[in-house]
Amino acid sequence: VTGVQTCALPIWSSAAEAALAADDLNTAEQRLDVLEPATEGLAVRAGRAVDEAAALSLASIPAAPAPATPEPVEPVTPEPVEPVTPEPVEPVTPEPATPEPVEPVTPEPVEPVTPEPVEPVTPEPATPEPVTPEPATPAPTTPAADVENPVIAFTFGDRGTVTMELYPKIAPRTVSSILYLARAGFYERTYIHRRQERFVIQGGDPFTRTLPPDDPKVGTGGPDWTVPAEFSRVVSHERGAVGLARDPADPDSGGSQFYICLEPQPTLDGSYTVFGKVIGGLDVVDTIQIGDRITEVKIVSGAAEKNPAGVAPLDLYTP
Repeated sequence: VTGVQTCALPIWSSAAEAALAADDLNTAEQRLDVLEPATEGLAVRAGRAVDEAAALSLASIPAAPAPATPEPVEPVTPEPVEPVTPEPVEPVTPEPATPEPVEPVTPEPVEPVTPEPVEPVTPEPATPEPVTPEPATPAPTTPAADVENPVIAFTFGDRGTVTMELYPKIAPRTVSSILYLARAGFYERTYIHRRQERFVIQGGDPFTRTLPPDDPKVGTGGPDWTVPAEFSRVVSHERGAVGLARDPADPDSGGSQFYICLEPQPTLDGSYTVFGKVIGGLDVVDTIQIGDRITEVKIVSGAAEKNPAGVAPLDLYTP
C-alpha cells in the first residue's frame, strides 16, 4: 500500500509544482483536479489493501489456546482418627501399714546392788590393849532430852581435822560408848583400815595400832562390850553421816568401829545406827586414805573432857 502512494503522488505533485512555477494557474488547477480522484482511488485501494493485509496478519496469528480447565481434584478427606481413650487407672489405695505388735520388753528385774555394809566382826574377847579409864569425879547421868549435842574432833595428822556432832537423843547408848572410848584415849594411834569409793571410810579398830592393813584380824576388833542397835528413820545416811559398824548377821554387835558416808547411802537406812554427822572437815574426809592414823581426839563441846566415875560406858545418857 505504501508503495502505491509513493509512486503515484510524486508524479502528480511534480506536474502540479511545474505548473505553479510557470505561474500557469489553470494548468495547476487542472492537474490538481486530475490528482484528486486519483488519490481518492488510491486511498480506497490502499484502504482495501490495508484491510487485506490486516486480515492476512490476523490469519497468520495462531489462535490463543483455550484456557485449560484443571481437572477437578477430589478433596482428600482424612480418615477419622479414633480418639484414644486412656484406660481408667484404678487408684491404688495403699493398705494401711499395721505395725507389727512389739512385745513390750520387760526388763529383767535388776537386783539392787547393795554396797557391802560395814562389816565389823564381833571382836574376839581378848588381845586389844586394855583401856584403863582415868579416875574422875562422879557426875550425875543427864537425860538425853536435856543436853545439847556433844561435838568431838578427830585429827588425822597432816590430813587435817574432822569435826562430828553426835546425836544422844537418837542413839543414847551408841553416843555414850563413843564418848567413853574417845575420852579414854581409845582411838589415838588407830588408823582408817577401809576406804570404798562412793561408799564409806571406816576406822576405830584397836588392832590397827599394831597390825598392818592386810592382816586378817584388822576389821574385827572392838572394846570389851557391844552396843545394841538403835536404828532410826529420823536421820538418814546422807553424805557425811556417821554410823556404827557391826556384824551384818547381828544387829546388836556394834562396838568401837565407825564409818563416814562419802555419798548418800539410803539402802543402809533402818539397818545401821546413825549416831552423828560431820559438821567440819568433810573435804578432809574425801582425802583420807587407808593407813591414815588418828593422832588426837578432843571433846569440843557438850560433854565433859573426862569420863564420870562409877558410870558404865553405855549409861552416860538415859535412853
